[in-house]
Amino acid sequence: MEERYITIRVTVNELAEGRYRSRIDISPEGASQGVGSDFNLDQKRINEWAIQAPGGEAPTKANLVEVGKTLFQLIFRDTVFGKYRECVTLARERNSRMRICLAINSTNPDRASPLVAVPWEYLHDGGSFLVMQGHLIVRLIDSLPEKAAYFRPIRRLLVVVTNPTGEPRQYPPFDAAAHLAELPRHLGPIVPEFLRDPSIRALTQKLSETKADALYFLGHGQYDDASEGQLVLVDSKGMPELLDADRLAVAVRESTVRFAYLNSCSTAATGLVNPFAGVAQRLMRDGKVDAVVAMQAPVTQEAGLAIGFGFLEELGRGRSAELALARSRSTADDLHSWGVPVVYSYFGGPEALQRNRIASLLGADIGQSRFGFILPAFGMGVHLDDTLGVDVKPHGTYVFPSRESAITVTVVPPPPKTYVFPGDTHAREDVEAAAGVLGLLSQITEPATIGFYANRENRSDVTNWFLFGSRSNEIVANVHKEHYPRFQFDYGTRWPGRWSLEDLKDGRVEPKVYSVTAPDSLGKRDYAKQEDYGILQKVTVSSSKKVFFIVAGLGSRATRGCGSWLARNWDMLEQKYGAQDFGVVLHFPGGMTDDDAELIDCCQA
Repeated sequence: MEERYITIRVTVNELAEGRYRSRIDISPEGASQGVGSDFNLDQKRINEWAIQAPGGEAPTKANLVEVGKTLFQLIFRDTVFGKYRECVTLARERNSRMRICLAINSTNPDRASPLVAVPWEYLHDGGSFLVMQGHLIVRLIDSLPEKAAYFRPIRRLLVVVTNPTGEPRQYPPFDAAAHLAELPRHLGPIVPEFLRDPSIRALTQKLSETKADALYFLGHGQYDDASEGQLVLVDSKGMPELLDADRLAVAVRESTVRFAYLNSCSTAATGLVNPFAGVAQRLMRDGKVDAVVAMQAPVTQEAGLAIGFGFLEELGRGRSAELALARSRSTADDLHSWGVPVVYSYFGGPEALQRNRIASLLGADIGQSRFGFILPAFGMGVHLDDTLGVDVKPHGTYVFPSRESAITVTVVPPPPKTYVFPGDTHAREDVEAAAGVLGLLSQITEPATIGFYANRENRSDVTNWFLFGSRSNEIVANVHKEHYPRFQFDYGTRWPGRWSLEDLKDGRVEPKVYSVTAPDSLGKRDYAKQEDYGILQKVTVSSSKKVFFIVAGLGSRATRGCGSWLARNWDMLEQKYGAQDFGVVLHFPGGMTDDDAELIDCCQA
């Protein structure tokens, strides 16, 4: 189950050189009272907090605790601390955690505040480090127009690995081949594209061509006062080639990439606190990415890769960049590297993650897709004057001419006190199956985008079709025949008296068959006692850009069960398949409820 957070926005403004003011601007409990809390901090003290990593002395836990407590007491004081405590209490009552968004502002618009270099990720409330309690610390760039970050689950990843080999060897080498070989094990459903030792030209060209929605950079970086952050690429001779943050931002802006993870493996010991800050901030300032994870200090190969691999595993499970980083920090095996990664994002956004995961699973484009439901229709009542073109009485025997011969129709009056509906109706089980899907759709779209249609209606504006039922919905058979022949239903043709679901897995001659006694030959009680089978299936037709989502059982009980199973288990399906097509076979034991459904077969379409 996804963890819940309450978000507060903490602004730290630079009033003058060495003088600052903190304030909680936004929280579920309102803003902190007054103008805020003022404090002094000189550059010498800031420099003392620089995290020493490879090439320098690593901090002890006692050092980090002291730094974390000092930072906490600087910004959470007086009325600011009072409001913070109210928010902590509220989070506990809601079984939630804190998401602290830090906006650090400078008096000079042409430079960052010195406090950007402070390792806020080590904030310590006197009990323990906040991030180790499961809280999130997110950095904001206050000059950016606020938006709710899209946080669509990442499914295509551009992996860029650089390792200059030319002389002089000013950047420590690492085993890039081994890292690339290990990486796919941690990606889950994420589809990678690899780019090894690119030049500036090769990387910018790849960004213009890729369909990836995220960039993972593994290599070296540095910070230059003149050009801000730089990534170290490789020229044709294996020599370092420096890509400035500005140029990278331009290339990313024109690409499909909306998230970047900058993993500096054994970064050169530059002595600067934020070797990647310029790149991360520049990418965010461009306004086209939703989040950036970067390193605020050099890290060892082992720690950097451990955190990076853990991060990618969490992304593959559909987590947001913020939550993925929070869960992967503890994978580092030293005392301080867990606090080195920094995440830049927006104040709004994480609450949209579940919405976008549902959209990804259902193949929907939020704000653009229109949804059509097709449920089997059954007649309850006959309007002979409408359907046959003659005036008839409520009941009796009538003869109607036809091209071949006369047709005799006997209209039997309904039993006393029975309501006859003059039109199409739907089976209760199919409606209940649709209710489960509607519950998911209600989280990603408005009712006006959803319609219920008859089989014969051709709606070109509908992009996503949901088909319910098997024998009673002929469109299901058409989708299988034309677009996905792996599954097919049979209703007594091959095995008289039995209905079956056939899985032609891997194109084998003999299909895998799931068979039951024909449900229409059984009474209600006998049918409830026998087992049933159904499928959940997503089929994307690339030529028409239509998506068909099939919810179909051999019997009505399985159709209903498939719909409710989807509502309960969409999270598992999204983690496994993401935006890809898939097929799932469910078994419903006889005499048991829908909650006892068994997942017995699944595949990527």
